[in-house]
Amino acid sequence: MTKFVSDAWLALANLPTPAWALIGSLIGSTISIIGVISTNRAHERRLRTQLVADSEQNRLDRLLTLRREVYLAAASEAVKGGGFLGKLSGFDLAQLQKADGLTNLNGELAKMQLIAEPETALLIGQLANAWAEAYSRLFTFIIPLLTVKHDLKQAEVERDEAEVQLSSARSQLREASTGGAMEDRVFAVLEHSVDGAELRLKDALQQIVSLSAEIPKAQLEFMPKLAEEMRIISAATLPVISAVRSELGINSILTAHMIAQWENGWQKEKQLRALMVEAIKKVDES
Repeated sequence: MTKFVSDAWLALANLPTPAWALIGSLIGSTISIIGVISTNRAHERRLRTQLVADSEQNRLDRLLTLRREVYLAAASEAVKGGGFLGKLSGFDLAQLQKADGLTNLNGELAKMQLIAEPETALLIGQLANAWAEAYSRLFTFIIPLLTVKHDLKQAEVERDEAEVQLSSARSQLREASTGGAMEDRVFAVLEHSVDGAELRLKDALQQIVSLSAEIPKAQLEFMPKLAEEMRIISAATLPVISAVRSELGINSILTAHMIAQWENGWQKEKQLRALMVEAIKKVDES
């Protein structure tokens, strides 16, 4: 090994000057090439890292945009859902069957669960249950009211038919009376027809008056029930609002304000209950 090194150094020492210039150029070129390769590899690593970061950021941006659109649509449907529950006492059976109800809201809540974080999705599920249970309880409560409205419509139809029957019976009686002599039997039949139509009309009118008096009372009793259900829904909504604001990168300062509003609403609900009780008493007394 020592002899090999010595021979190598001896050979290098005997090289002419032009050869040393060539060797120096080769060494410099090699070093430059190595430097370029090293720089390119470092740049490639940085570029790959940047592409991964950009791809992830783009994914997050798309998700944020999608969440914002879906969450805002759900908020709009929630307002409509509250309006629908508030109008329940004003519907009759036919109108209720045609109404969309909470279908659109349930669809938007389902979309929210698909794109939300797991914790938020769980809260949204609880909120969806609160809406469904509120609708179920309120619908059960208004069934007697819907029945009264249905009976009232039937009574109005009966009244209209009785009026037509009475008008026809009276017309026949007048025609028979002005036509000259009329047998007692025929006159009795026509009079009986008039009396029957008048009695039918009287019964229909009495039923209309009775049923019409029940509707305002039932609607007054509905209001505190509605307020209670909306309070439950609000309690389930606040955690969802907080979680959604966090996902959208919005600070939650307003959450405390919303809680204060909810508590204020609860106090107003108790006041509303007291007012409704007094109003129901007055309806009963009248």
